[in-house]
Amino acid sequence: MDFRYIDGIQNVTIANGMTYITLGVVQPPTREGGSPQLLVAGALVLSVPNYVRLCAEMANNLKTMQDKGLIALKPMPNQVQQPAE
Repeated sequence: MDFRYIDGIQNVTIANGMTYITLGVVQPPTREGGSPQLLVAGALVLSVPNYVRLCAEMANNLKTMQDKGLIALKPMPNQVQQPAE
């Protein structure tokens, strides 16, 4: 199995029942005062049901890490806060 480090997801596109996820890495500036460059590092292609399952699994992992105190999730701007149960 090949492993590849990525800095994030550049784009997600859904077309014809497939999900295309473009992965990116940040390249440091090549000269003093230059800007870092975001480069394409690869792509994932999944069926929509598998993409939905992947998103659900990742959400569950985030919830588990939050419950264990490993991370603290901050609300997104303009996100409506859910009342505490």
